[in-house]
Amino acid sequence: MALAEHVRKLGALQDLDTRIRQWEEEKAHDPDALVELRRQVSTAEAALADETRRSEEAELTRRAKDKELQADAERMNKYKEQLLSVKTNKEYHALLHEIEGAKADSSLLEDEILALMVELDALAADVEKVSAELKIKQAELKKAEKAHAAHMAALEVEMSGVLAERETLRADIDPDVLKRYDRILVARAGIAVAKVGPDRVCSGCNSLITHQTLNELMRGQRIIVCENCGRMLFLNDSEGE
Repeated sequence: MALAEHVRKLGALQDLDTRIRQWEEEKAHDPDALVELRRQVSTAEAALADETRRSEEAELTRRAKDKELQADAERMNKYKEQLLSVKTNKEYHALLHEIEGAKADSSLLEDEILALMVELDALAADVEKVSAELKIKQAELKKAEKAHAAHMAALEVEMSGVLAERETLRADIDPDVLKRYDRILVARAGIAVAKVGPDRVCSGCNSLITHQTLNELMRGQRIIVCENCGRMLFLNDSEGE
């Protein structure tokens, strides 16, 4: 096989290696939209947990206030019973004072319980709202993950064919040329071969090659590398051989 043909095959091999590298990168990193959906679900879960905690704490406080109110009622009943058995005006007025104090405490507790009930209603509405938002986000995430899994499965099938094509192509390239290609591939971030068009620009580093280099490329007698980036060069179809 002529050297020029090897170079053309290297261009095709580079295209396959680029697709494989892109596939591996896509496989290693989930799409930004999917990552964002997961973040939104996590945020909604945290918000729901926070609203639920606040609601539970308010309910515990309300129950404690109810017990205090019940204790005040029992205290007032006790004082009222004692009124029936007092023997002096001093004791009578003392008990009346205690009863008034208990009434004042009960009135304050009733106001606090009423405020807590209003707060509980608002918190219940918040919990319901956040829960509904979470369900929507969870459904969106489930749908997105299903679509991504299907996409990756299809891509896996496609890439198995690309990998097989790559091995067939590599077997048809001179081993020494292939070793050189592999070495540059590693050194140059996965791009070992660059195209040169009519504008004489290396597609790997965008530098301008000389007319002499272009002429050598057109002759196809040896592998030509870019003087700037060191990548193997081959001509676009528009240049011809």
